Amino acid sequence: MNETGPEQPVTESAQDSGKEDLRPYAEVTSIRTVVRDGWYNAFTDLISWKDYFWLAYRRGLGHHGERTTVAESGNSFSVILRSGDLRRWHEAQVFEPPLGIVDGSGVGQCHFCSTGERLYAFFPVQTPGASGCIWRSWTADGVRWSEPEALTLGDYHPYTWRVRWHEGRFYSAICYLEHEEGPLDLIVSDDGIHWSKYAEIAAFSPHKFTEETELYWRSDGELWCVARSWGPALLYWSRPPYTEWHEGVLLPAGCDAPVICETDDEVYLAGRCSMWQQEPDPGGAKTFNTFNHAESPFARSGTTGLYLLRRDNAQLLVTFPPGADASYCGLVSVEPGKLIMSYYSDVAYISEQVRPMHYPEYRYKRSECDIYIAEIEVGEHPAPVWYGRPSDIKIVD
Repeated sequence: MNETGPEQPVTESAQDSGKEDLRPYAEVTSIRTVVRDGWYNAFTDLISWKDYFWLAYRRGLGHHGERTTVAESGNSFSVILRSGDLRRWHEAQVFEPPLGIVDGSGVGQCHFCSTGERLYAFFPVQTPGASGCIWRSWTADGVRWSEPEALTLGDYHPYTWRVRWHEGRFYSAICYLEHEEGPLDLIVSDDGIHWSKYAEIAAFSPHKFTEETELYWRSDGELWCVARSWGPALLYWSRPPYTEWHEGVLLPAGCDAPVICETDDEVYLAGRCSMWQQEPDPGGAKTFNTFNHAESPFARSGTTGLYLLRRDNAQLLVTFPPGADASYCGLVSVEPGKLIMSYYSDVAYISEQVRPMHYPEYRYKRSECDIYIAEIEVGEHPAPVWYGRPSDIKIVD
């Protein structure tokens, strides 16, 4: 007899039928710190382009880019790093406010989009009179970048989160920040600057949309849209010509700043999720990492999770130790069964492994976070023969 009760014989199983019972798994094989310089480094993106990895993040003073004095104005930049091996990184580009650094201006997170020959960067700029306007720049050689230009949608400045390229056009899913309940629209552009509405994805959400969305085309042409809300994350899907949309899976644990990547014919979704919103399994257990800190209790804001995503199902495979502030991932795959993820976290500081630099002798900023690269193996492996309750099985710790 084991701890969970009397052993039971194995009956009508995959072993009897000659087939293996395969289950999805994800294993983090390495985590490396890319940036730890005392600044608040956050909100990443990652892309593989022209045989290099390109990593973007925002270097600033705090989570919201606090600027309370003249001396702090302009201390928010979008930084792009380049690497050929994920270990040695070169600062390839820094975007500063196109209209100057006066009056509390700053640049937010940068997101990538590639058309193959060109790498595009889309980033928000905070400037009095044009706060939250998204600007676009591009490079064909990774060295020379075009002058940034502001995005327009008629007389409106759309707040694109992730812009995607598909069959000769740019696409993005946006909500209107002044109307968070809806609608959620699909917009298109031929040049990445001038946009027009293409279709309505959803007219209304009781959870309230945010600007954080992701688009992904399946090999059969079906288009998925994952949107963050102020509750669960929502998946919508559509078939060509993408004018009629349907609701898919609801992710109770959420997925802030969603990003999607496919490898080995499976689709994976990464983003910030929360323990308190996850539904327990039939045995009452929750599979989240239980890292905690006395002065910073576990909250929604700090957990990076990786899902296996299906149109009608999402399985959370692994979570990272949460901090008070973390996640906002980039996700790429350059070989089957392996994912590379960028993210940020303050876990080194709230766990007291690293002494923070915003003590009284350091007055130039409010808090700090670091940029990380994680390598993750994903796939399927045989389920173990288990004589206890199914809820007791742990495939990945």
